[in-house]
Amino acid sequence: SNAANGGLGGNANLNVNGGLNLTSYSGLGQISVNGGTGGIGLDGSGYGNGLGGNGGAANLTAGAVFVDSSLVNVDGGSASFGLGSGGLTEASGGAAWVSVGSLRLTSNGYNNSGNGAPSTFLVRGGDGAADDPNGVGNGFANGGNGGDAAFISSGAVSIDSSFLGAGAGDGGYADSGNGGNGGNAEISISGGLTVTSNYQD
Repeated sequence: SNAANGGLGGNANLNVNGGLNLTSYSGLGQISVNGGTGGIGLDGSGYGNGLGGNGGAANLTAGAVFVDSSLVNVDGGSASFGLGSGGLTEASGGAAWVSVGSLRLTSNGYNNSGNGAPSTFLVRGGDGAADDPNGVGNGFANGGNGGDAAFISSGAVSIDSSFLGAGAGDGGYADSGNGGNGGNAEISISGGLTVTSNYQD
């Protein structure tokens, strides 16, 4: 935008009414749910006067989830930078949220074939917007806050030779104001957690 705020990043949703099964035996399967990036809050010359746009949220909901030798990424969109007035706060990164009935992560296909990669399930919040990141001197706002990340399972979670992670977005830099706060990350499992490193053929 030119002397106005940047637009909002769009939200991304994957809703599965039932179970979700993602397996790969000779390559690498992948599901990605990515919120959009917010718009920049200044003109092409770098001297506009606006805030960046918020990153879009990313959400995945499903029942029982089984993932073997595959990647699942649920990423909130990052906010874009701007040149804000004093006392204002730049845009926030998008939240990432996953809710499942249960989760089983294995890497049997990879371990047996040597192709692809171990299973990885990542939930990540988007980064908050920076204010005046190039130090042109026209930005006086605070940096934006990072987006939250949450993985919630109402049932059991089993992880064998695989990785599950939730990472919040970083707070944005500010040239003159205060830096933004980082987001919060949560993994909540109601039905028990089992972690092993002994894959089964």
